[in-house]
Amino acid sequence: MNDWMDGDHAITQERIQGQRAIQERATDAWKLHTEIKNLYYETKRNFLELGKRLCLFEENKGYKDIGYESFNQYLADPEGCDISRSMAYRLIGVWREFERRLQVPRPKLLGVGPDKLELLKSKINLDEDNVDQWLIDASALSRSDLRIRLDGREYEPPTWNDLFVKMHRVGDELRRMNVPSGLMNIIIDFLDYSVAWIDD
Repeated sequence: MNDWMDGDHAITQERIQGQRAIQERATDAWKLHTEIKNLYYETKRNFLELGKRLCLFEENKGYKDIGYESFNQYLADPEGCDISRSMAYRLIGVWREFERRLQVPRPKLLGVGPDKLELLKSKINLDEDNVDQWLIDASALSRSDLRIRLDGREYEPPTWNDLFVKMHRVGDELRRMNVPSGLMNIIIDFLDYSVAWIDD
């Protein structure tokens, strides 16, 4: 009888160790996820600050003071700014429209992101009466759904079939990345729970 209990105990210990390993990987994954989100928001914050500084540098013709004939020459020079002209003007335009002209507080803009702000800036003439609603909509919608909304078409929320397909794509991507099956199951269960929670 002791042999059986010892074997059963060993199996239980293996399960506990396996579950601990899965929990540790999940904890590490969530830690990395949090760090990624923080860095992403820091990047967006820098995006707005970079737009501001590029704008001031161009307006004050600072490029001439350091030996460049034009702002575009400064942008193109690897020893200067080495940023694409289109990106620089996109950053400048978003900063001018939202922080300078409309004086939208930066935290509201960080939740939207630079690409969606560019869409808003170029598609509609924002004013103080509708900017808050557009920012709320932009933060909640994907870029493609925001384009639909800006074009005046009716936004249709995803169907359950759409969500199901997206969940399976996530699972396929996790398998492609060789994510351990235990961790993958936790992520899939979390997504499944999230979808069920949305339904309530």
